[in-house]
Amino acid sequence: MHRVAFTFQDPSRLPLSEVKGTGFSTLITSYKNLSSKTIRSIKKAGLHVWVEVGCFVGEDLWIKYSSSRPIQNGDPLEKLGPTGNPWYAGVIPTKEVVVDRLELIESILKNLNGVETVFLDFCRYPGRWEDGKGHAVAADNIRQDTHERQRTITSFIRLVRTLCDAKNVSLGIFLTPYDHAAYGQDLAKVSTLCQLSAPMLYHAICHRSVAWIDERLVFFKNSVTNDIVPVIQSIPEPNPLTPEEFTTSLRIAMHNTSGAMVLTYEAMDKAMKEAYRKQGPSPNGLPNC
Repeated sequence: MHRVAFTFQDPSRLPLSEVKGTGFSTLITSYKNLSSKTIRSIKKAGLHVWVEVGCFVGEDLWIKYSSSRPIQNGDPLEKLGPTGNPWYAGVIPTKEVVVDRLELIESILKNLNGVETVFLDFCRYPGRWEDGKGHAVAADNIRQDTHERQRTITSFIRLVRTLCDAKNVSLGIFLTPYDHAAYGQDLAKVSTLCQLSAPMLYHAICHRSVAWIDERLVFFKNSVTNDIVPVIQSIPEPNPLTPEEFTTSLRIAMHNTSGAMVLTYEAMDKAMKEAYRKQGPSPNGLPNC
């Protein structure tokens, strides 16, 4: 079973023995936080290493490739996000951006020795799914044909899979909870190209009850053919989770799946860590990995 802790921090600043002792088997973080030395330290602590790669996101890509910035009614799209914190710069996967991201992933695979899984994040067309259904960006310079969007994203993933196979590295992808066609994520095809699917089921951020996680998992179990590792939140957005809320979301996420990922380790309080520790092995008997 994949018991995964996501961290935004430099892992060298984390108490890695505590992460392991909490019951996690794997640590995932951005490639920007990793070096071969850091990877060795993580593995020495008994943890597997996954690397997150933001694909089609970032103001730096808007600047580098101006055609990748969505245009609405003739004006460039501003960054999106919750009130007071517009952080999300959604990038159109133009040919130039696709080549750029492939070169980045090839470099990561070459230079970060010991990475076991590459996880594609923001591997989709622009939009704020956190704000609910129907929030994929409609722009003057984005194709409205959802089949074309899916072909673009699927083609990119297929090329990444070739790079990963050459290095004997597994491939995973973060999935939106809904509106997959609008975001270009063809679940049937994506799940044949990636070994792992991680639907982002942040119930509180999406203003849903914990029961929503179960509802969405029923959908994903009927839609993908690869291993499902749902992502649940510990981050206090929009408000802190109660211990019971976190425990229930964790239990649902780990029921008849291949594990669960918690976003983030550093946001877990003492009660959450104890709840995670008590969760124990998965009822489906999969090994911890």
